[in-house]
Amino acid sequence: MPDYQEMLTEIIGMIEQAGRDIILPGFKSAIRSQTKLDGSVVTEIDTACQQDISSRLAILDQGISFLGEEMDESSQIKCLAESGGRFW
Repeated sequence: MPDYQEMLTEIIGMIEQAGRDIILPGFKSAIRSQTKLDGSVVTEIDTACQQDISSRLAILDQGISFLGEEMDESSQIKCLAESGGRFW
């Protein structure tokens, strides 16, 4: 059985690292953004954070799919269909 407390500690570290490495530096520069089909805005910082965190989570446990807000709808649907109910 996995040590969930250890896993949670690692996940918190991943999120904090993404904040330090990606989000905070983004406040010092011009940020490109796009409007998604649903009308919401996604920035290059949003996309970079999602990619960073999803890559780190895959290393932590490759058996768990990643469902991200910034994924296109077809990728989200595919993730839900193929994840077996286990996704980050």
